[in-house]
Amino acid sequence: MKQNAVGLANICILSTMVLITVSTTVCMYIGVEDGINTRYPAEINISADYSSLPEQADVIEEIATTSLKESGRVITNEISYMNAYFAAVRNDNEITLRGMDADDGMDLSTVTAVYLTTKENYEAESGVQIGELSAGEIAVATTSSIKEDTVNFMGEEYAIKEKRSIDEDFNSELVGMDVFYFLVADRAALEETIALIQDDLEDAGWMLRISHNWGIDIDGTSEQVEEATNTMIGRITDWENGSAEKEEGYLSTYIESRQANRMTFYRLYGALFFLGLFLGALFLMVTVLIIFYKQISEGYEDKERYAIMEKVG
Repeated sequence: MKQNAVGLANICILSTMVLITVSTTVCMYIGVEDGINTRYPAEINISADYSSLPEQADVIEEIATTSLKESGRVITNEISYMNAYFAAVRNDNEITLRGMDADDGMDLSTVTAVYLTTKENYEAESGVQIGELSAGEIAVATTSSIKEDTVNFMGEEYAIKEKRSIDEDFNSELVGMDVFYFLVADRAALEETIALIQDDLEDAGWMLRISHNWGIDIDGTSEQVEEATNTMIGRITDWENGSAEKEEGYLSTYIESRQANRMTFYRLYGALFFLGLFLGALFLMVTVLIIFYKQISEGYEDKERYAIMEKVG
C-alpha cells in the first residue's frame, strides 16, 4: 500500500501541474488584449510634467495634432485632464507631511499618494460624474474608507461634500500604496490650494509635480497607427530638444503607445504560453510513463500471487 500511495501521489502532483501550467499560460495569452487596453487607456498616451501649474498646457497637444493630420490620421476619441500629486502621510482623516522623514522612523504603511485636481479633471479621468462643488467645498476619492465628514489637509480643515471610492470609479482594484484624491470646484480653487501647500512642500524638500495627461485614439491600420505615432514622437522630441521657449515650470514629456508596445506584450506572453505548453506536455508524458511502469511493476509483483491462486484452484 505504501508503494502504491507514492506512485498515486506522484501521478496526482504531475496531473495538477499539467492543469496549472497549461490553464494559467493559456488564460494569460488569451487575455493579452485586455491587459494592453487596461495598461494603455488610449491608443496614444501623453503625459507632460510641470513643477508649477502651467497657464496653458496645449503646446504639446498642438504639435501632436498637427503631426497626426500630416500623417493622414484622424483623432476619433480623446480625453484630457490635469492633476498635481505628491506623497504624504495619512492618519485617518489627516493628510500631513509629518513623519515623511526617514530619520523620524517613517512608517511606509501610512504613506499615501495625494492627487490635487478639479471636479472636471476627475470626471474626465474616471468617467464618473461628481456633484456640484461650490467655493470652499471639496470631494474626496480614496482607495480606503474615510468615515469623517471633514479632512485636515496640510493643517487646514475642509468639509467633505462627497466621498468616492477609487476602486469603483476606475473599475479596478489598486494595490500597494494608498491613493487619495482631493477634488476642488475649479482651477482658481486648485491654484489657491497649491499656493497653500507649496511652501510646506519646499520646506520638507518635496516637489509638487503637476501632470497634464492627454489620451487619444486615431483611425488607420496597425501599421499606419504605428508610423504616425513614431512620427509624432519624433516631432515632440525635436521640440523638447530644440531651442523653442518652454512654458515656465516645464519638466519633461512621457509618451506611451498601445500599438508600439503590443508586440512586447505578445512576445512576453507568447514565451510564457510556449513554456506552459512545453512543461505541460513534459509533465503529462512523465505522468503517462509513471502510470505505465506502475502497471508493469505491479504486474510482475503479483505474478507469483496469481500463480499460487491458480494452483489452489
